[in-house]
Amino acid sequence: MIKFKETVEELFGMQQTTVNKTGQWRYYAPVRKEKTAPCSAACPLQNNPAQWVEKVKKEDYWQAWQLLARTNPFPAITGHICAHFCEEKCRRGQYDEPVAIGELEKQIGLWRLEHYRPQNKPNHKKALPQRQVAIIGSGPAGLACAYYLAQLDLQPVVFERFSEPGGLLAWGIPGFRLPRQILQTELAILQDLGVKFKTQREVALADYELLRQEFAAVFLATGAGKEKILPIPGAELAGVKGAISYLRSAHLGEIDIQPRHVVVIGGGNTAMDAAMTARRQGAHVTIVYRRTQGQMPAHSSALSAAKAAGVQILEKTEPVEILGSNKVEKVVLWKKKTETIVQECDLLLYAIGQRKGDLPAGLVPIGREGVKTNIPGVYLGGDMRTGPASVAAAIAAGREAAREIADYLQVKQAHIEAIMAPPLGQRPVVNKQCNVYFSMYPKQRRSGEPPQEAARCFSCGHCNQCGLCWLFCPDLAIQSREHNFAILLDYCKGCGICAQECPAGVLEMEEEEDASKNFDR
Repeated sequence: MIKFKETVEELFGMQQTTVNKTGQWRYYAPVRKEKTAPCSAACPLQNNPAQWVEKVKKEDYWQAWQLLARTNPFPAITGHICAHFCEEKCRRGQYDEPVAIGELEKQIGLWRLEHYRPQNKPNHKKALPQRQVAIIGSGPAGLACAYYLAQLDLQPVVFERFSEPGGLLAWGIPGFRLPRQILQTELAILQDLGVKFKTQREVALADYELLRQEFAAVFLATGAGKEKILPIPGAELAGVKGAISYLRSAHLGEIDIQPRHVVVIGGGNTAMDAAMTARRQGAHVTIVYRRTQGQMPAHSSALSAAKAAGVQILEKTEPVEILGSNKVEKVVLWKKKTETIVQECDLLLYAIGQRKGDLPAGLVPIGREGVKTNIPGVYLGGDMRTGPASVAAAIAAGREAAREIADYLQVKQAHIEAIMAPPLGQRPVVNKQCNVYFSMYPKQRRSGEPPQEAARCFSCGHCNQCGLCWLFCPDLAIQSREHNFAILLDYCKGCGICAQECPAGVLEMEEEEDASKNFDR
C-alpha cells in the first residue's frame, strides 16, 4: 500500500496545485472590457441605464437622479412619452422580458419632482451681458439647454411666441399622455433655477444678429414648425387641418363643435394622439395609413391604445380626393391600389410629417454635429436643425448646445463635466446573445416595484461583480479581491467559459501569440 501511495503521488501529485501553472496551456486569455450597453447605444440621449438602475436597485433614488440628470434632466416627461428604444434592445428581452427602463425612468422623475426643494436662485438678479444666453423656442431642446446653462451659473432667457412655455410638450402632446401638472412642475423648477421665460414674444430667426448684440450667445431651437400639406384635391376645404394644429386647438379649448366622423391620415405618434383626442370627444375615428400596421412609425403601445379605444385602422390605404361643398363631407380612399372606398367624415386630420423652416440667410451649420454655425456665438438645435425627430433627440440636442455654449463662454471644463455626461465615444457595443440560464437570474415577468424591477437588469457593458465568472471557472482561476474579481492568468487555461456566461458581456477571449508569457503575470 505504501508503494501504491508513492506511485499515485508520483503520477498525479498530492501537493498544492498552485505550483502547476496551467496558464502555459492557454492560447486565448479572458480580457475584461467596459462596453456600451445596447440600451444605451439605442438611446438618442446616450443615456446609461446600467448606471442609475443599479442605484434604483438599492433604493438610492437621489443618486439615481443625479446620474440620470447628466444626460436627461426631464425623466418624468420622457418616462411618459418616450418611445423607449432602449427597451427594444434590452438583452434581458432575449431571456424573458426587457427591463422596464421607461417605467423606472418615470419613477425617478416623479420622485425628483416630489422631493425637489426650492433653491431660490434669484432669476431677478442683475443681468450680466457676458453671461446671458438667448434661447429662441421653449420646446424640449430649448428647455434642456436652459436647464444645463442654469446649472452652469449662466443666465438663460427663453423666448416663446405663445402664451405658455413648453412648445410641443405643452400643446402638441395630449394631457392623457403627458399630464399637464408634470410639465408645469418642471417649468416651475427651471424658473427656480434661474431661467427666465418671455412668453408671447415671437422672435424672427432673422433677428439673431440683433440678439447677438444683447446676449453673449444665442441658441435657435424653434422646432420643425410647419406641417406638410396633404397634396390631394379638396385639401383646401374647411374641416381639413393638420393634426398638430388640431391638438393645439384642443389644448386651448378652441374646438366648439364636436365632430361625428373623423378620418386621420398618417401612422405616427401624432396621428395616434389626434385620433385618441377625437375619440375622447365622442367621434367615430378611422386612421388611414398607406402601409401595414407593422410598418407604422408610431410606438406599438400607442397603436394598441388606439385600437383598444375603438379606433378603426385602414392599412395599405391612401386618400386620393376630399369631397364636399365648402366643407369636407367625404374622402375618397384607394385601398391596396385596387379598391375605392368613399368614407364619410366631417373632420379630416393629416399627420404626414413636418418640415424644418429655412435658416436665415448667411447662417450655415458647421462641424460634425451641426450645432455650431459660421457666426460665433450662434447655435442651432432640435428639430429645426435635423427635421422632425423624437423628444429624446431634441433634449440631447439642447444638452449638446449647452455644452458648446458653455465652452464658448469659457466655463471651466471640470464644471461642465460635473453637470453633463461626456459623449459615449467609440466604445464597442455589447452584441453577444444573452446566455444566462442560472438560478441567480430566474425567469420572471416585470415587477411593479422599482427595486425589484431594477434587479432584473444584467448591467450590460459594466461589471457589477455578480460573481458568475468566479462560480463557473473550472480551474478556480478567478479570485474575489476586495469587492472585485481578478483573473489569475497563471492558472487560466483559456477555456472561455467565463466569457460565455458573463451576463454583462464585458469578458472577451483574445488570442495570445506566446502562451509562455503568462508566467510573467
